Amino acid sequence: MPLFSEVGRDMSSWPTAAHFVSWLALCPDNDISVGKLLWRGARRVKNRAGHLFRMAAFSLHHSLTPLGNYLRRMKAKLGPEAATMATAHKIAVIFYTMVKNEVEYDETLWAEAR
Repeated sequence: MPLFSEVGRDMSSWPTAAHFVSWLALCPDNDISVGKLLWRGARRVKNRAGHLFRMAAFSLHHSLTPLGNYLRRMKAKLGPEAATMATAHKIAVIFYTMVKNEVEYDETLWAEAR
């Protein structure tokens, strides 16, 4: 799997899921100076693992799973680009949790978490 070749199975490099998602560039990057927002948007990092998560999120549009429902809800709320990024963020957090804790995917747990 290309994802494991990019990330590996050892998650000790990232103390939390937030650190992992930031490394993947799947989080917002707001430039703020003296309390004023200068620029907002996604970080411009070429990360192949982050790209894989974005591709996975993009493919969920017709899926009837809770993640597919989340993507469609975010598309209606944020627009297509931000929705794909938000869904990729959620998938990356799920991946990090599964690999770090060595548990199987249970969609009922993640369906309740918003």
